[in-house]
Amino acid sequence: MINKYLEGEEIGNKAISDVFKKAVIARKVIPVFAISSGKNFGVDILMDYINSLLPSALDIPPIKAKDLDKDSEIEIKPSPDGSVLAYVFKTMADPYIGKLSIFRIFSGIININGNYYLSSPEKTYKFTNLFKLQGKSQSNISEASCGDIVAVSKIMDISNDDTISSQDQPLKIPETEYFSPTLPRAVIPRSKGDEEKVSNSLSKLIQEDPTIRQELNLEVHQNIIWGMGELHLSITREKLKEKFDVDIDILVPDVAYKETIRKDAKAEYKYKKQSGGRGQYGHVLIEINSLDSGAGFEFKNSIFG
Repeated sequence: MINKYLEGEEIGNKAISDVFKKAVIARKVIPVFAISSGKNFGVDILMDYINSLLPSALDIPPIKAKDLDKDSEIEIKPSPDGSVLAYVFKTMADPYIGKLSIFRIFSGIININGNYYLSSPEKTYKFTNLFKLQGKSQSNISEASCGDIVAVSKIMDISNDDTISSQDQPLKIPETEYFSPTLPRAVIPRSKGDEEKVSNSLSKLIQEDPTIRQELNLEVHQNIIWGMGELHLSITREKLKEKFDVDIDILVPDVAYKETIRKDAKAEYKYKKQSGGRGQYGHVLIEINSLDSGAGFEFKNSIFG
């Protein structure tokens, strides 16, 4: 195409679209569009480019997966007639349906009431329902094919990055590596007695967003939540209020100040007590030594004889 351009030849729109489509399939070009769905600006252009640029489910390269029975890596070519292969990329806590897991089907057909293998729990589960998502609404469907993005509910053991495959050929797609959260904040319930409710609600949000982490700091007695930044934690607080009706304050966590042993020391004490009958006697020798930084605590019983 560069030669045609330099030689002054005319380059048709189809030729340009074909080149861009190949680059998008190879993930060398990522199209970015500035649109406004609320004001209906650019939506028609976006839809046109989706039709002309983005590949169909059958055009993408073969998916690499691990065959768990043979312990070897294989390639699955996208096809509705191929082996079942799907990837769970998002979970949601729906107040009416419960846990909703959204997945993309790369190969094969998934039917309602079918039994499928999940890579994380390493078990087979029956899919008693399938949903097609349209915004916030869900519609029941009986089957989903290669290229579809659908959801299943009420399977508690399913989680993000799970691979769905057939019982006869269990497969696993490499999991997504997420960034580790960097900002800690203390979570304080606004209502007394809501500590357990806050903890349970945060656990459900962590299933939706793996970049959130929760821990209980026993040294300062605070529930700590880790996020990617102030905005991330602010959105998490809004989700807690919207989905679970939990009000919290997010504060800078307390710091546990500690003392350390800087030099060796020895001490000796004798205890004697006689008040009739058998007397009481104790002789204690204690020696304290410093360890290397980060070595923790070490206790030695040196009693002999």
